[in-house]
Amino acid sequence: MFDVILKGIMENAIMDGDSATKRYYDELKNEKFMTTKCEACNYLMFPPRSLCPKCLNDKLTWIELSGNGTLYAFSWQERGLLFSKPDVLGMVELEEGCGRIVGVITAPYEKLKVGMKVKIHYFNMMNIATLAQFKPVE
Repeated sequence: MFDVILKGIMENAIMDGDSATKRYYDELKNEKFMTTKCEACNYLMFPPRSLCPKCLNDKLTWIELSGNGTLYAFSWQERGLLFSKPDVLGMVELEEGCGRIVGVITAPYEKLKVGMKVKIHYFNMMNIATLAQFKPVE
């Protein structure tokens, strides 16, 4: 029953988003970490958008990001909903300098340090959606 409810929540979240959100999640299913870049002003943005926030151009190109980043901040929550508890959540500054992403960090809280290098890995959530998670680079 939980998987049916979760599938409905994820599908609604993705379907309520714009075309860039839908494409982003489709690319994650293929284990590609993608974003958009404006063809007019070369602005690289994350999260991906349907319209450039800098020059308002709608001519955007999809490019693959490295999936590398730096742990900017992190915390944990005792009550894990989808993952093993406690959930360790972190904000990752992307290597390309185009933005930050918040996601699960798959490492013990005690071993994390602000400024450490992390790398993306993909988490298939019960064949409902694929999510970007991060783990420390060793």
